[in-house]
Amino acid sequence: MARLRKQRGRPPVGPDPKLQGNDRRREITDAALGLFAERSFASVTIKDIAGKLRINPALIYYYFKSKQDLFRSSIEAAILDAVAHYDRIRILHDDPVGLIDAWLDSNVNLSPTISNLVKVMLDHSGLPRQIPSVDRLVKQFYEEEFRILSGAIGRGIKIGVFQPVDQRRVALFASVHLDGVMVAAKIRPDFDLAQAIGNLRYILFSNLGYDHRTSRWPVARAGASVETDPLL
Repeated sequence: MARLRKQRGRPPVGPDPKLQGNDRRREITDAALGLFAERSFASVTIKDIAGKLRINPALIYYYFKSKQDLFRSSIEAAILDAVAHYDRIRILHDDPVGLIDAWLDSNVNLSPTISNLVKVMLDHSGLPRQIPSVDRLVKQFYEEEFRILSGAIGRGIKIGVFQPVDQRRVALFASVHLDGVMVAAKIRPDFDLAQAIGNLRYILFSNLGYDHRTSRWPVARAGASVETDPLL
């Protein structure tokens, strides 16, 4: 393979020998996701992304065919990371309360990536021509999230930890509310994301009839249901 020549005053077009190919590729997708979330797909250029990374724009084309390919890849990388993280949580927590707690905590820990991801997915939904592969990735992300929540709520009801509720409706509420929290974290100054997710935790467990502070099911709420609870 011919050796790539360095151009005077410019970075090499080929891979940086100090970085493995996957590392450099991921560095580019992370930077791209941040810029796409900060601005929009239409307004961000390959040159902008290269400038953020202080690399030659041609290096980005070494890894990606086009801006659309990079856009898709940046979303794919973030979603696959989140799904893999959700899988690890599910393996580590077989009790429903622990699983829901871990899911909420993970969204605090991964908030920079997830808030960028939600913002970019929102931008993609408004494109004149949406990218089918991105649509599939977004669907996968929300299906996995819904599967974790609905499954945990269902198991909790079955073993008597949670009161009987419409588990699909409550899971959908939590997922949609979390999207709002993540968008707010991107657009509202001084937004306290950890506190907002703490509020979601309180509302979610309250509607499940579970007292998170005492780790028990309060008898006083045994007759309540998600359909009549004013919090929903």
